[in-house]
Amino acid sequence: MADAPRPQPDRLEQLERQVNQLRAALALVGVKACGTCGKFFRATEPRNLFDCGELVCGRCVFEWWPGRSPELSVARRRAIEVQLQRWLVSYQGAEVIRQASKLPEPGQLALKMVVGCQECASTGQAPNHKPCSHCDGRGTVWVVVRAENLRM
Repeated sequence: MADAPRPQPDRLEQLERQVNQLRAALALVGVKACGTCGKFFRATEPRNLFDCGELVCGRCVFEWWPGRSPELSVARRRAIEVQLQRWLVSYQGAEVIRQASKLPEPGQLALKMVVGCQECASTGQAPNHKPCSHCDGRGTVWVVVRAENLRM
């Protein structure tokens, strides 16, 4: 069986230009693609895409974040954690857990992440120099999304 003819380099460039033009046209009408899976979503529905300089859909964010966070500087990771926590709570049914004893079983979770406490700026101390009551003095809290509460 003969090999299928390969497209000419000029044809590939033309196809690439057309795809880029199509993407630009979709963006003009408010449709954006997930940077991980490439699926398109309406940008007017913020629950679909998490935007931190890169767009990640609600389905991909649970695998994207554990792989992406170690690549970031500490300052950038903390900034994205704040955004991600708000987005997860607002659109994905996430809960902020302050005590380890209240964490659900791992099998019940779609995502569990440790983030800096926003109340004490991750210091673990309240303004009166006592342990922060929001994080019990740890400087961190857990953000969890239970599998049964997952909104997609």
